[in-house]
Amino acid sequence: MGAGLQIRDDCTDIDAGSCHNPVRSRGLLSTLGGFVLGVTRKLALRSQHSGTTTELRKETPPSRPRVRRGPKRINKLEGLAVLGSISLAVYLLVTATPTDSPPATAPYRPFTASSYWNTPLPKDAPVDPLSPEIINFLRATNTTDYISLSGATAHGTWGRPIYWAEDGDPTYRVRSPHPAETECGCAQVLPRQFANLRIPKGAQPDINAATGMVSGDGAMTVFDLENGYVAGLFEALYDSRTDTWSAAGGSIHYLDSNGLDGSWDRFADSDPRNEGHRGVPASVMAIRLDEIQAGGIDHVLEMFVNETRRSAAVFPMLGGEDKGPKSSDHPYAPPEGTRIRIKPSVNLDALALSPGARVIAESLQRYGAVIGDMSGGPASIKLEHTLAEGRGDLWAGVLTADALESIPLGSFEVIELGFQPPR
Repeated sequence: MGAGLQIRDDCTDIDAGSCHNPVRSRGLLSTLGGFVLGVTRKLALRSQHSGTTTELRKETPPSRPRVRRGPKRINKLEGLAVLGSISLAVYLLVTATPTDSPPATAPYRPFTASSYWNTPLPKDAPVDPLSPEIINFLRATNTTDYISLSGATAHGTWGRPIYWAEDGDPTYRVRSPHPAETECGCAQVLPRQFANLRIPKGAQPDINAATGMVSGDGAMTVFDLENGYVAGLFEALYDSRTDTWSAAGGSIHYLDSNGLDGSWDRFADSDPRNEGHRGVPASVMAIRLDEIQAGGIDHVLEMFVNETRRSAAVFPMLGGEDKGPKSSDHPYAPPEGTRIRIKPSVNLDALALSPGARVIAESLQRYGAVIGDMSGGPASIKLEHTLAEGRGDLWAGVLTADALESIPLGSFEVIELGFQPPR
């Protein structure tokens, strides 16, 4: 084991007849783009004269289906012109093929470039001496011999909705319920930021879209770029009668930090305010749709397995779980924090992978995944829950739960427990 080892006990189904002409669409988009740009420049100049400034970001979050109010100092005619132009442009962009409309910017990626979560594994990263035994344990104890994609169903259950808080969103004092009120029979002390947490109106945790019932996890992620953090909520529940939120657990990780828990203070880019979920930030807990659309997931992902070693953890995690008979005392059960990857020798070109599955496979080979929780069944990684977000089933025709079936768990290897890639 390396020096870093530390085990602790603790076409929205577009009708075929409505498909567009790509050449015509590009021409229309160019014309509309010029008009919108002209109006935008006029408004920008007006804003400058009125003392309003606009910050441009190198990386921006994916566009959300909500229309926000624009600058206040515009007259009605200008406002109608902008809204009409943008509406038509958005329609054409939605019906364009990926080739016709590549992403304008790379998907937003939090944390420093040298962060553990953003650092690829070297091809010669040390493999743990017990890698074959741990992989065999995973193959024997999970209900699938591949990584299943949670949330890739018509009802989206076990996916993870992701929200982007903005100006005008309500602020909530998120309540920690009594353990008897929770599925897990637990209730944690929530991060202090949860006393004043912005959550978009209409947000929902992980639900079964067919029944409206919240899953056992009730998980959700909220990015708040203005306040500079990403929040994760576990067993989140909204009470419409009192307009209040509660959560059995939560995490906060600051976006300009390294994304590690604040107790890992030996790194210069650590932030003592980072806390929760035993060290895993909410930003890596699900694959976002815009990452698949952009063709790259440039960070480590969290994965779930049926059993982890009882109360054991290695860097970057701080502690494991003890879920009674669901946890394992087997010597080859992985401690939480175990990082696995597709072996560099595996030729992805030789596998039957859909375009979306290929994006995930490339990330799992380059960055790998950290085992951060138990699934109660299959080895799995979550997808963004677009149904809970109110955007519809955007994974239909893109990914299925068994999209990685052609990559058996035997194609993975365990990186030396506690290994920290060179920064």
